This record gives sequence, structure tokens and C-alpha cells, in this order.
Amino acid sequence: MKKWIVFFVLSVLSVSCTNAETQVDRVEANKESVAVPDTLKLPQDTVRKRIQADIDTVLLHQRSKLIREAVEVIAQTQALILQLDSIHQENAERIIAELIGKIEILTAAHPELSLLPIDVHSRVNEVITDIHAIKGIVGEAEKAMDKGYYQVARTLLNDLASEIVISTVNLPLATYPQGLKEAAVLIRQKRLAEASDLLKKMLNTLVITEQIIPLPVMRAQQYVIEALALDLAKAADREEIIKLLDNADYQLKLAEALGYGKRTKDYKDLYKAIHDIKRSIEREEAAEAITQSLEKLKEQLSKFRQKHFSTQK
Repeated sequence: MKKWIVFFVLSVLSVSCTNAETQVDRVEANKESVAVPDTLKLPQDTVRKRIQADIDTVLLHQRSKLIREAVEVIAQTQALILQLDSIHQENAERIIAELIGKIEILTAAHPELSLLPIDVHSRVNEVITDIHAIKGIVGEAEKAMDKGYYQVARTLLNDLASEIVISTVNLPLATYPQGLKEAAVLIRQKRLAEASDLLKKMLNTLVITEQIIPLPVMRAQQYVIEALALDLAKAADREEIIKLLDNADYQLKLAEALGYGKRTKDYKDLYKAIHDIKRSIEREEAAEAITQSLEKLKEQLSKFRQKHFSTQK
């Protein structure tokens, strides 16, 4: 179906641009070299394993923030729903009272939090393509938007992603405690079916926040880390470092093309740093100075990722 939609767009839409800033962006994008860099000695399997280890570290950090007592509240709410029709009235009242007591303790213990994290998991959204193909799709989507074909544009852009999504499930303190109290009233009134429905609705109000980390940025980091492990005293290693930097540069351009930030605000300094290091290597400048520049670039990438892709939405 998507192929037919793309064909339709290509057939009926003409180039149209109503915004001067967008025109400038397109011209600048077209000037950019999109050639895929030379193949690296570093196997892609190795890169994937390193990225997975990086993701595992992020997940471990997020799991360390999970609040065990909040997890127990959710588990006991689920158990109460399953038992509500069969357990004795007094037991149901006792369980809901215990839940209310626990949630009140949690609220008092975490006054700075409105959401209590209870679970975390990750997923990969990956498009297999190159910058040239991405620009073509984005260009057709822009034409569709200019012509008012918004659903066509959405379909074209829907799969343009290369990212790890870290999802955290949270218990909302703004609504959950009050929901438990309302369920307790229903249980005391022996309106168990209504209490069960309310508890189920409460579980559906759990809030999911997402942290999105672009895979191209993670790959760029790994290429710079690999470059630091090579020996600048060896001609073959110097050539490989230049290839690694070319690939890091390409991955950042790929991230930019996919919409993970903008050149002037986010990527300009990184591109310049890569260019300057390559020039230093080609001029055979001191190895110590080049290594320091690579270390600085590694730190820049880490700060870049921390600044733009570590907050949850």
C-alpha cells in the first residue's frame, strides 16, 4: 500500500515551497555530500554488540530508579481485582485499606515526584536506508504537505526512524491514591462489580514516558571510541581512523536527516571537530594532540547525547 501511495505522490505533486526558511534548508541539504563512507575494518556485529551493551547500561540505570513499593501496589491492585468476587467482604476492605496506607506512605516519601516508575523496557525502531533515500522521502512528504495531502505525508514519514526507545511505566500520584479511596467506598457499599471496574480503569491510567536515543548517534560514538584504540604511529591505523571519522560524520548526518536535531543548533560543532581531527591526521601533527582531540570529541558526543536524548517525554 505504501508503494502505491508513494507512486501517487510522485505522479501528481509538483515542487512547491511556501516558506523561505524551508527553501534555504533544502538548498543546503542538497549541497551536502551523501556518499556512503568506505567500509571499516570494525565488523558491524561488533558495533551492534557495543551498542547493545550501551543500551543495557541505560536500562540498568533506569531499573535502579524503580520504586519497589510502587510495584507492589500495582501487583496487589491486580490481585485484588482477580479476587474481589470470591474473597470475604472484610478481607476486601482490609486489602484496599492496606493499599491506601502504602500509597499514602509513598506520596509522603517522594514529595518531589508526580510519577513513580514501576517498569522499564526497550524497543528498536530501525529504518534500513541511506541519506539520499531519506532526503527523497522527506522531499515528497514536504510536497504532500504543501498540497494539503497530510495523510500521505504522514504515511511517508511514519517509518523514518533509527532509534532505541526506552519506555518507563509510571504510577501517577495525582490520581491513583484518590482512585483507591473511591474503590474502598464502593467495596464498603458492597458494590464489588463497580469497584472492580474502577480498579481496572486505574490500571489503564498508568503513565508511559519515553526516552529516545538515535542509533546513528550511538554508532558515531562507537566509531570514535574505536579510533581512540588505534595507534597513530602506524600509517594503516591512521587511515583507519580517518575512515572511522568519515563514518561517524556520516552517521551524524544520517541522524540529522532523520530529524534528530538541527545542524546549526546541534551538529555544527561535532562536524567541525571531526573535520579538524582528520586534517590534523593528514598533516601528520603530533599524535598526543590528535588523541586529545579524539578524547574531546568523545566527550562532546556524550554531552550531546545527554543534552538532547536523555530526557523523558
